[in-house]
Amino acid sequence: MVKSKGKIKIFKSEIFCKILVYITIFVLVYGVSQVSVFGSSLMPFGVGLIFALLLLDYSGYMLAVIYFVAGIISDFGVTGIIVNLNISVVLALAYYLIKLKKIKLKKWMLVVLALLGQLSYIITNLGSTRDNLSLFVSIVLSLFFLFSCAYFFDAISAKRQGFLNLDEKICGAVILILFMFGMSSTNVSIINLGFVFVPLVILLCTYVFPNDKVVVISAILGVGMSLAHMSQMYISLCVVMGLMSISFRCNFRYLSAIAVCLGHVIFTVFFNAGFSWGELLSVVIGGVMFAIIPNSVLHKYNGIFDSKSLLTVKNIVDNSKNQIVTRVKELSKIFLEMDGVYRKMVRGTLPDDKAKVMLREELVDMVCSKCENRDYCFRSSGNFVDNAIDTIVSVAYDKGKILLMDIPQHLTSNCNNTSAIVSSLNSLISSYKQYTGVINNLDTSRILIANQLNGVSKLLDSLSSEVDVNINFDHKFNDRIKEELSYKNIICYASFVYEKDAYSRYVNLIVKTESIDKVLIEKIVSKIIGVKLMIKNVSPNDADTSMVYMVTKPNFDIAYGSCGITKTGKIVSGDSKSILKIDDGKYMVSICDGMGSGKNAHSISALTISLIENFYKCGFDNDTILNSVNKLLSLTEEENFSTIDLCLIDGKKNTYDFVKLGATTGYLKRENGECEKIESSGLPIGVLEEIRPHITKKLINPFDMLVFVSDGITDSFENKLDLCLYISHLDIINPMLLSQNILDKALSLNSGIAIDDMTVVCVRVFEYE
Repeated sequence: MVKSKGKIKIFKSEIFCKILVYITIFVLVYGVSQVSVFGSSLMPFGVGLIFALLLLDYSGYMLAVIYFVAGIISDFGVTGIIVNLNISVVLALAYYLIKLKKIKLKKWMLVVLALLGQLSYIITNLGSTRDNLSLFVSIVLSLFFLFSCAYFFDAISAKRQGFLNLDEKICGAVILILFMFGMSSTNVSIINLGFVFVPLVILLCTYVFPNDKVVVISAILGVGMSLAHMSQMYISLCVVMGLMSISFRCNFRYLSAIAVCLGHVIFTVFFNAGFSWGELLSVVIGGVMFAIIPNSVLHKYNGIFDSKSLLTVKNIVDNSKNQIVTRVKELSKIFLEMDGVYRKMVRGTLPDDKAKVMLREELVDMVCSKCENRDYCFRSSGNFVDNAIDTIVSVAYDKGKILLMDIPQHLTSNCNNTSAIVSSLNSLISSYKQYTGVINNLDTSRILIANQLNGVSKLLDSLSSEVDVNINFDHKFNDRIKEELSYKNIICYASFVYEKDAYSRYVNLIVKTESIDKVLIEKIVSKIIGVKLMIKNVSPNDADTSMVYMVTKPNFDIAYGSCGITKTGKIVSGDSKSILKIDDGKYMVSICDGMGSGKNAHSISALTISLIENFYKCGFDNDTILNSVNKLLSLTEEENFSTIDLCLIDGKKNTYDFVKLGATTGYLKRENGECEKIESSGLPIGVLEEIRPHITKKLINPFDMLVFVSDGITDSFENKLDLCLYISHLDIINPMLLSQNILDKALSLNSGIAIDDMTVVCVRVFEYE
């Protein structure tokens, strides 16, 4: 199975990071290994460091190789090989047992392992009292340094990333001092490794830590170099290099590297500190090494120790979000339970066969039970009477009433109460029809309420899902945004970059009010983030500053035009149209055609479109909206029918949703002139109790033109001209002109007479600039 390019890229990135980590460990081990005690071959600080690294889950085999190579480079001799081999073998065996037995490594185990690793050193160095004393001091130092390293590594591990207490800072400082001590004592030709790593470490810290920490770290580096060269001058030199680095910190990283090299030259020349070409070359090499480090590596660790404010903000947001999500979900359950209660209240009417049986029994009870001939009638011709009564009840139920001529001849000849039968049955039928009407209206109302409650439950559930989306703060852009804006005299005090999903990226800026330039801010921030953004709003923060809210700019926007005319002889059109902005990049375009024409049709279509607009603004889904509007229209006794031709345009997801109920065909004209028909199905809204809207989904292409027309337009073109073909041949990109052209053509096809209300809405979709 072939891996995707994305997976291969991630895989390569992980390998590169691992190689970089192990190279860093090797350099660190080599540096501290150069610091020996009494000239011994043990390198106690290297031993403590290498065993402490086992706590960070690094491969013991790799650590064994790293230590052996570093030890051989430092002390290439028989004794050195034996001592280093002993430690490397213990490291490898310990790691093998830990992985094999899945033992959780404890700090006391490290002490045992470190002592076992030094057995060959102890054996080969036993001798005089002075030798034994140096041996004892070396072992004790190795164990002390092991605990210091373990304490520091535990602090900077992922579990406690971003916070160090005083003891942990001291341990880290000791490691750094010893590392610089060892490196400053090592020369390769004229290159001093200490002067290579001072600028490298300072520059790395400049782009990872805040300024105050950079100065402190620079001083610590200077302490290590001063101990190696026995001169306090190096502390001042390193601090100056650190100050130069943070003073020229910017997106152009090479400027900081140049500034550090310049700081070294200025200090040594100005203070007559003994200028050396070897030292300068070493500093330049360190600056070059920093320059070739990828930006992604620096961004990964940028702000690791000063992101507490962002973490605090994120925790506050997450806690508030979780409380809101919990409450909204509970509220959603309540509305869902209420939906169930209202649905259980639906009584419904009897089936036709059972209703007829009930009416028959009522009729017999009202008329026959009071008749003197009842017993004789049913004894002598019971079957005939039963069949006759069933017949007249069935006829009355189907027709709504019964006449004397509908009474069977047998019953007319033998019954003296036919008039009472007719009047009583008609009364029963009338009462029952009224009863069923009331019940149906009550049931419809209950179902409508239940649907609304269910819709509210879904809406709250959807809202909780939106709120529950993980918000990721991206602080790597913060400094760059402030810096780039400052170049254009836009003073930005703080910036927060975060995202919710692939379509939603947000940037909040605190900017000095008088320096706000919306065009420049959008241009600069969009370039930095790599996503097109736009300013949604600007609100005052205090007397001098404002909060600028930026959101992802939609991929597409719309321009629209519409025109219409009433049916000839009518004052008011029965058509209603709407172009509504629901959200950033999301629009609703619709035409509703009320039944007939005139004021009544207009009131129906206007009510329908108003309800639809308000439902969509609240965020309800298509089914809930259309079913609810349908129920509302069907509650009245009048025939409130209205066709719906609706399209939801999502400029972020690049989609159309065409929703049609009894509407005419719509048209989607592509940039190449091709015209696609959007067909409709089903009856208008308000006709049936249950509806199934016809929904067509399409993808947006640049420069699409949408055309919506009412039936007055299509009826004018019918059998005279193909409307789809006509639209495809029109070379008009202005939606207003296009809609007017279609309307004029429809009128001309009918000699200037509007055979019905005519409405045209055209929408042009274009890419957001």
